[in-house]
Amino acid sequence: MLVHEWGHFRWGLFDEYPDAVGDPDNYQEFYFSPITSQFEGVRCSYDYQAVPLIFFPDNLFYRECNGDPDIGYEDGCVYYVLVNQDDVRSSIMYGTYPLEPVS
Repeated sequence: MLVHEWGHFRWGLFDEYPDAVGDPDNYQEFYFSPITSQFEGVRCSYDYQAVPLIFFPDNLFYRECNGDPDIGYEDGCVYYVLVNQDDVRSSIMYGTYPLEPVS
């Protein structure tokens, strides 16, 4: 996280993930890709495995979103990247996920 934040302050790098708080005007979890003709989750690497989920804060419950890559997903749906994908390479600006020891 320290290296990620240092990238913001030292070089003015931008986040490479959707951020509803930091950038509410441009926030989106999915986009329509003209290459695949499907709705894709915003991510840094196509190698990430993820699940479209929606969160219900009243019940502290997640469920899979209604919709699919062909028609899109319901409002409030997020692209939840699955953890423990150590073989995926991406930018340090993709997220604030805990990293393995950095050397």
